[in-house]
Parts: sequence; structure tokens; C-alpha cells
Amino acid sequence: MRSAAVLASALAFLGAGAEPSLAADPALTRYRPVLRYDRDERWFASAIDPSTRSPVGPERVYGHRVSEAGRVWLQYWLFFRYNGQDRGVVRTGRHEGDWEFAQLRLGPGGEPDRVDLAQHSWAEGCGLARSRRRGQAPLIYVANGSHALYTRPGVADRPWPDPDDEADGKGRVARPAVTEVTAERPRWMAYRGLWGRTRAGLVPGEASSPPGPRFQEDGRFGRPGAYSAQAEACGSTPPGAAWQAVLAVAAGILLLAAVLLGARRRRRRHAT
Repeated sequence: MRSAAVLASALAFLGAGAEPSLAADPALTRYRPVLRYDRDERWFASAIDPSTRSPVGPERVYGHRVSEAGRVWLQYWLFFRYNGQDRGVVRTGRHEGDWEFAQLRLGPGGEPDRVDLAQHSWAEGCGLARSRRRGQAPLIYVANGSHALYTRPGVADRPWPDPDDEADGKGRVARPAVTEVTAERPRWMAYRGLWGRTRAGLVPGEASSPPGPRFQEDGRFGRPGAYSAQAEACGSTPPGAAWQAVLAVAAGILLLAAVLLGARRRRRRHAT
């Protein structure tokens, strides 16, 4: 397993040396989440060294305040050194670097009224009234290995062949400090490459290292409302990806072919 410290060389063009941090927006600090990890988790949300752009150990979240269509959203970005969840024998799914994401929508009174949590290639959206909290902070349960985020502890039953997400909340508990980020600051926010050396091959389900917050394909960094609108309803069963449906059909065809071939061989044996 390779360390995500290789980011230091990948991002060298951005320059070295310390840079000042933005003073975090008071709301970003006030409502920053409490993270409850699974008991088996080994990788935790890391701070990023501003000089080398490499993870330097726990614990930090990166906050981004967005105003869109008259609403205010508080985004929290979490960086993990490694995603260790895979699909058993085929080992697909593991990759260096892992950016995860949660966002809160502020209501008319200035307090959060909704939370959206990233879960693999989809999201779950819940009203704050249905979410667990510690004071004003939402409780977020981090799944072992995959770091998918959930509003409640337990096991999320994902579609075959994906492994279930285990987020019992009985491991480390942390409420990391917030560093505010914008599209330009810190300098590593401008990096367009992938945060790690993992590259997906031709095997379905393989995953590359992710891009940084600004360059996520769904544009959530600047379009929180659209991201929230496509989120699954609170408590929904995780949906499957398109390649999973194709794989399931292919597996069914192979199974049917094996059954028919076995039946044909039995008829031949009886005939002789």
C-alpha cells in the first residue's frame, strides 16, 4: 500500500512554504460535525500540510460557505489518506486518497435545517429534525474503509457485489477544527490532478484516486442546491451503479448457461 505523501511531488508546481490560513467563518465552526468512526477504522480525516500538500495526520475538516439562490450552505470536506474497502476476491475499490463530503443548509433563522451526506456515487439528504446531534453539531457516522457518511449508526446494505458499509460509531469520536477554503486558497485547492497514484483499469468497479474538492465531476463545490436536489431520501437503501446491473445480468446468463450445460451432459450420460 502506497502512502498518499506522493502528493508532495505531484503538487510541487504550486510552490512550497507556509501560507496563512483563512479565519474560519463563525457558522462553519459552530456547526462543524462530530465524526463517529467504526470500531475497525484505521484511517481518519487528515489535515493537509500547506507546504507539501500531503496529509499530516488527524484531525481537520475543510469548510466552504456557499450562497446560492438566496440560501446559505456550509460544506465540510474531509480528506483520508486511503480507502481500504474492496470487493473481496477481485479487490476492486481500493484507492489512495479519499475526499468525502457533508453539507448543511441554513434555514431562514440562520440555523441548519438539512444535511446532505456523500455515500459513494450518491448522496443521502435528511432534515436535521431526523438526524442525531450533539448540541448544535450533527453526528456523522463514518463507514469503515470507504468513509461513506451516514446520519445513523449501523450497516448499510449495498447492492451486490459491493460490500456493505459498516458504521457502528463505536470507534474514535472527533470534532475536528475547521480550516476554511475557497476556490483559490489554500494553494492546493487549484490542483487539477488526482489525489493519489491509483488509476482504474478495465475491471468494472475499479476506482481511481479522486480529484480535489473544486474538480469533483458533479460540481458540488459551487452548486450545493443541485447536489442536494439529487440526493436520495433520508433512510433510503443505497442504489446500484449502472455497471452493477450489467454485471448482475452477465452473472445470470453465465449461471443459466452452466445449468443448461449440466443438464445436457446428464442427458448424454443417461443415453449411453
